[in-house]
Amino acid sequence: MTWFKEGDRNTKFFHAQVRGRRKRLQPKRIQNSGGTWIEEEQEIAEEAIKFYEEQFTEASTPSSFDIVEHVPNLINTKQNAELIKQPTKEEVKVAVFGLNGDSAGGPDGMTGKFYHSCWDLIGDDLYDMVRAFFNGHELPKFVTHTNLVLLPKKKEVNTFSNLRPISLSNFSNKVISRVVHERLLKFLPSLISEEHAGFVKGRNIVENILLTQEIVTDIRLRTKVGPNVILKLDMTKVYDRISWLFLTKVLRKMVFTERLIGIVFGLVSNNWYSILINGQTHGFFKSSRGIKQGDPVSPTLFILAAEALSRGLNALHTNLYFCGFGMPKWSPKINHLAYTNDMIIFSSSDETSLMLIMQVLKAYEDASGQIVNKTKSAVYLHHLTDMEVVSKVERITGIHRNDFPIIYLGCPIFYARRKLEFYQPLITKVMDKLQSWKGKLLSVGGMAVLISHVLQSMPMHLLSTVNPPKYVINRLHKLFAQFFWSSTVGGTSRHWASWNTSCMPVEEGGIGFRSLHDVAKALFNKLWWNFRTKPSLWSSFVCQKYCKKLNSIIVPWKRGSHIWKKMLECRDLIEHQILWQTKMGSSLFWYENWTGLGALYFLVPQDFGIDENIHNVHDVTLDSEWDVDRLFQILPEDLAVHILEKIKPPSTMQVLERPFWMLETRGYFSVKSAWEYTRRRDEPRIAYRKIWVKGLPFKIAFFMWKVWKAKLPLDDFLKRVGYCMSSKCWCCVQPDEESLQHMFFRSETAKTTWKYFLSRAGINVEGLTLHQAITKCWTANVCLRLKLVMQAIPSCVVWELWKRRNSMKYGEAVTTSRVIYQVSSNLQALVKVRKPGMDRVPHKWQNLLEVMENFTPKLKVTKVMWEFPSAGWLKVNTDGASRGNPGRSSIGFCIRNENGDIVKSVGKEIEETTNTVAEAKAMVEALRFCRFQQYSHVWLQTDSMLLKKIMDGIWKSPWIISEQVEEMMQLMNGGNSTVTHIHREGNKLADHLANYALDNGEIEYQQFWHLDAQGRRFVNEDKLQCPNLRVKVNRSATTMLMPLHAATFDITDAKEQKKHQQSSTTKKTNGMATQPAWGESVLLVHWIYNQHGAKVFNITRIVQLQIESGNIKLVTPHFEHNKKQMALETQLACAANMFFREKQIQVPERPSEGLQLIQRLPEISRLLDQSRYLIVSFSADRLYGDSSHGTAPVAWALDLRNFINSLGTAPVLPSPQMRSASTVLEPHLRSLAYVPQTAPATSFSLLRATPAGSSP
Repeated sequence: MTWFKEGDRNTKFFHAQVRGRRKRLQPKRIQNSGGTWIEEEQEIAEEAIKFYEEQFTEASTPSSFDIVEHVPNLINTKQNAELIKQPTKEEVKVAVFGLNGDSAGGPDGMTGKFYHSCWDLIGDDLYDMVRAFFNGHELPKFVTHTNLVLLPKKKEVNTFSNLRPISLSNFSNKVISRVVHERLLKFLPSLISEEHAGFVKGRNIVENILLTQEIVTDIRLRTKVGPNVILKLDMTKVYDRISWLFLTKVLRKMVFTERLIGIVFGLVSNNWYSILINGQTHGFFKSSRGIKQGDPVSPTLFILAAEALSRGLNALHTNLYFCGFGMPKWSPKINHLAYTNDMIIFSSSDETSLMLIMQVLKAYEDASGQIVNKTKSAVYLHHLTDMEVVSKVERITGIHRNDFPIIYLGCPIFYARRKLEFYQPLITKVMDKLQSWKGKLLSVGGMAVLISHVLQSMPMHLLSTVNPPKYVINRLHKLFAQFFWSSTVGGTSRHWASWNTSCMPVEEGGIGFRSLHDVAKALFNKLWWNFRTKPSLWSSFVCQKYCKKLNSIIVPWKRGSHIWKKMLECRDLIEHQILWQTKMGSSLFWYENWTGLGALYFLVPQDFGIDENIHNVHDVTLDSEWDVDRLFQILPEDLAVHILEKIKPPSTMQVLERPFWMLETRGYFSVKSAWEYTRRRDEPRIAYRKIWVKGLPFKIAFFMWKVWKAKLPLDDFLKRVGYCMSSKCWCCVQPDEESLQHMFFRSETAKTTWKYFLSRAGINVEGLTLHQAITKCWTANVCLRLKLVMQAIPSCVVWELWKRRNSMKYGEAVTTSRVIYQVSSNLQALVKVRKPGMDRVPHKWQNLLEVMENFTPKLKVTKVMWEFPSAGWLKVNTDGASRGNPGRSSIGFCIRNENGDIVKSVGKEIEETTNTVAEAKAMVEALRFCRFQQYSHVWLQTDSMLLKKIMDGIWKSPWIISEQVEEMMQLMNGGNSTVTHIHREGNKLADHLANYALDNGEIEYQQFWHLDAQGRRFVNEDKLQCPNLRVKVNRSATTMLMPLHAATFDITDAKEQKKHQQSSTTKKTNGMATQPAWGESVLLVHWIYNQHGAKVFNITRIVQLQIESGNIKLVTPHFEHNKKQMALETQLACAANMFFREKQIQVPERPSEGLQLIQRLPEISRLLDQSRYLIVSFSADRLYGDSSHGTAPVAWALDLRNFINSLGTAPVLPSPQMRSASTVLEPHLRSLAYVPQTAPATSFSLLRATPAGSSP
């Protein structure tokens, strides 16, 4: 069952099975410092302790800190105060839950899961510990004790230098580090130089790679003082060797307070280590230098310390003797780029310049304890550089020369044309990964998971930064295809579909893989987005390099890097999807898409021309309004009208324009949306969507895909492709040719299997083909609960028939009954996966059908009521409606005082838009009216949870309503206003106003009596505090209920249950009659006693009826439930129960006189369980009911709102008992009802099924 559920999916279970049991890190032998191999575990442990104790011990204290003098004062008093203030409990909680709960525990064994689960119990103690540390208390050893786990850096581990020590700290210690890290993080952009891209919010590793590529592209240019040189540096053990004294010196130079320096020093200096060898801890020693790898604050502290080197290198620009890399005059001064310990330095081959660089590096080494690993470092020069120059560079730097490409941050950097060998390491890496899976006996589903989530993710970093030749991607596709179709690299099995077809979405006939060509295009779309919208060192360099004379949206490609060429290809696809919101009008009038239609440069006809005197949007405004005459002068009429009607003029507020990605609701770029927008696509088909049943193993769905496309190695197919052979069906006694139709549909076993499953579902497939039978099964008119199994039956049947064919071909006999059994087993497993709340899932098909038909999810019912505002406050309910979404739209709002009386009600139609925009505009209109009327205490209530979260600052605003949200914020400033959320059931009046405006035009009322009947009813219901019921499916719990889809709702409380348990009453029948009204539908209902003795109402369905000779007869029963119908029935049943409980009405015995029997139609016997259910007949003054037994309970139900809406006069109660109850009912009914002047003489009281929000 576990494999059926998780085996062929991207789950931890699957990947654990593929990797096998994770091997412990057990070094069997290793070399000591003398080069001798040691094998005993105790000797290995002692050597490890010796090695790492020496590595974490400072040999000598640095004495020269000249490099630190280049660091400027960067922190101000206000920032220091924020850094050292006492942490709040909420801040500590955020730190706790921000750490990964599944990460390995420290020496105390407590992982983050424990702290997450027990926060309510231990939160105060942990908070006290954090506060004590910030107040200067030293952490005890049992908190700072850390285990070092040794991870190999390469395949072959010979010495401890080949192992990376990762710190496994106690979680409580990491919480403190996390708090300090989060405080420092927000200030890093102002502290760290632009050249450093690592661990700084808003900076990206990709940009350093791209900038390096742009610089290297011009390596042979501007070499007046000598050839250009690139140094790629590798630092040795950067985290382990950093000097604490140097770190504190840098922090002081940045003007951090001594208190913060003390907090940092307390974190890094008070660390005690043990080493994990073969799962056992060894040693206990204290460090005197270095910061822990794996600690939250360590990357932040490292880049702060490394800032001294960046500042020292940048200071060389002020040295008149320094001649740097041959950069253009317009270029910013760049002589290095860094990402943590990966640094690349740009210089000329001038001897003085190289010596100055080496002096800076030496000063940094002396002060920080860092060492440049000159063996792994390299210098790069153009391949035509004289050997004398090369020798000079190697002599001065002490670093050997390497050939291009430079492998910088995992990507090849080069200056000439792209070569295939530059990308061979990626192909080799993929092949090695495939080789490691050899012999795993993976299913086709397992291979699909590995391709989608492992193999296709491997080239993502490379494709984000470089544009490899098409051959590289095609080669990867070939490897993926060989693995998928042949289970191995170089396999020769037949590929049943091209890889391009396989890379289509499943609804378009593919398998769901993604083409790397499409992914690469989407990733370069992201580069264009970053270039256009996010200022950075890279974007400014590229803009100056390529777009000095022309705007970037029209500049052609002449020469430049391959990256820039690819970006220009993407520009034409996505530039018009970048929307620039008009704020202060700084957007470029002609070259940026601020209208939502695209850049005006491309929209204006050539005969209009481009007025170059207009640069920005604010150039066409006068006094914060549009300059109408000028707009019509420079633009076509349709564009000018669009701007005047749709776009708000720029304001005088100094707010920068914000770009939005129009393909995402939130306005933020996503690679997924870019991929969806630019990918290859085909026509979606329903059949392809039906093949992939959620919850069914991939291998079964995939086989169904092959059957549907006729991609199977059957004899008829082999003949068509050229094989000369005789054909025989291995599954039949009588000789017959093996074909797709015969194998899966016309053979005796296939016929028997199909008939077994489909006949019981009422489906006849006689005379059809295989594809027609499958389609009929998918589209069968069965109840909603059976859709799942009916969709899965074809896949399970053909899968088991195929397994039988293969078994019998190789000598194993499989009977037809065994096939049926296996299909039933698959369907049973599928139902268990998709319906986990079902207590009993039978194996037998007929029983499974019955259980599925009677399965109903347990529903959660919430009472929703409109609330009165406090004295002196006004309550504003708003709503928006859109028919089509987007489509015809309207808004509505109503303002009521503390008594619930109408102050203002408005409904009007707006332009065609979406529900979200309509909701936002309704709130804006309401707030504008309140501001105009100078209402100071406003309670704004909406049924849009999205807008509520946005106004609370929890969610980001979608770009399409950003202007409305900003205006709402402005309108609410300066007043005493609040925004709350209410469910739609409690917002009926505003909803009615919006929908009424769509049907009848604009309305505006200030008096209660001006409202229409339904509006008055909603006002009275709210004033009388009538409950509204919200019904939702409880996904966490389900229940099996009565037959005929009866939904049972028990809302009795504990007292009632106890009372009924002790009661000895034996009443079995109850009834109630009402004054006649008229309608089209009636509910079949009944009541029962539950196990606690409490009364529970059941609703089966709504039945269409007709009236004949004073009787109601069944015309067209609804054999199926749909969601709307079920929700309505649920609402009615709950209303009945709640009404009886709140009013405390005793349901009397049914009348003993005047009973009128109803003639039952043949359909009734199939629909009703006659011992519990009966048809309801309404006459002029009686409610009649009957059953074949004569003693069954009379059906009864009451939906207060819909029932009141249909009343013409007060109810006439048939029995004395109910007449006493009328004193309770009648006042409420009369106050809420809209009473028509006349009513039909012979009408029949039906409970009307009026959908919410529609007119009665």
